[in-house]
Amino acid sequence: MNLVGALGRSFLNFPIVFKSTGKNQKNN
Repeated sequence: MNLVGALGRSFLNFPIVFKSTGKNQKNN
């Protein structure tokens, strides 16, 4: 397992999910 790669992916994906949820909350 590549911990650096796993952490890198989750770290890069987290802001995207956070932004998408923020947009959904604003739209609602």
